[in-house]
Amino acid sequence: MSLLDVLNEIHRTLGQIRHELGKIQGELVEIRGLSHRVSMLEQCQSWLKGGWAMLAAACGYLFHGIYAIDVRSEERFERNQACHLAVGWPHGT
Repeated sequence: MSLLDVLNEIHRTLGQIRHELGKIQGELVEIRGLSHRVSMLEQCQSWLKGGWAMLAAACGYLFHGIYAIDVRSEERFERNQACHLAVGWPHGT
């Protein structure tokens, strides 16, 4: 192998190393941007958690309202029945 062949081989190897270093540098840039993307996902997740909490609270409020109205109407019906019995009126249905 001549000196020229050795120098060409070294030059080719250096070119490959430079190419691989460029790829590694590009991946490092992507890794730096990864923290920003993770931060954005965490923000979206917190918004979703808050949204689900608000939805659950609204459903609880509505069901509480429905239940409270139902209980009040039953209490009112029982009071009316007691009044009708006390006065001697016929039972209402």
